[in-house]
Amino acid sequence: MRSKAKWICCMVAMLGLVAAANSQAALVLDDMEDISGWTTTNCTKSLSTECQEGSYSQMLSFTTGGSGSTTWRDTIKTFGVDLTAYDKIGFWFRSNKPEAIMFQFQNLDSPGVWSHFTQWITYLTPDTWHWLEFDMSGTNRNWVEHIKFAFQDDWHPNSVNPDTAYELSFDDLQAIPEPATLALLTLGLPLALRRRRS
Repeated sequence: MRSKAKWICCMVAMLGLVAAANSQAALVLDDMEDISGWTTTNCTKSLSTECQEGSYSQMLSFTTGGSGSTTWRDTIKTFGVDLTAYDKIGFWFRSNKPEAIMFQFQNLDSPGVWSHFTQWITYLTPDTWHWLEFDMSGTNRNWVEHIKFAFQDDWHPNSVNPDTAYELSFDDLQAIPEPATLALLTLGLPLALRRRRS
């Protein structure tokens, strides 16, 4: 009877380990090897070879419109993907100047409504690749139709001088699941040890 209980506890622990391992798999939405599906507004796009992962990244180039300018510049792509099983979006980002970046996505059943998340680039080191993650939990994402990266001239009060050329690069856009709970593991192992001691 004791050996049977120990066997059950060990199986529960193993299931916890398997669940934890499976939960780490991220969904690569775009590795930026081909950026033909992205369209831009008020900026130009190109492939850069100075990427963090893989061999290419998407690079946007533009010049600010001057002090007080509110020109929006963005790059957008149609996806059509269910992201309910993923709580975060992550990607590599690089900028040659301090500025703000806005990541946005639009769900199919909410036309015209964009969920948006902002990262102030002034807190990041220029000309250095950074891994950024945005928490999407609490948003409607059962069918994400569009994903967009957006910028605005002189958005941040600490932006560089006007009429400055910007180069912003992106790589490996991924949807990241929340790590699976280890409740099964933490429950199974103590029970197994307790049974063994008795």
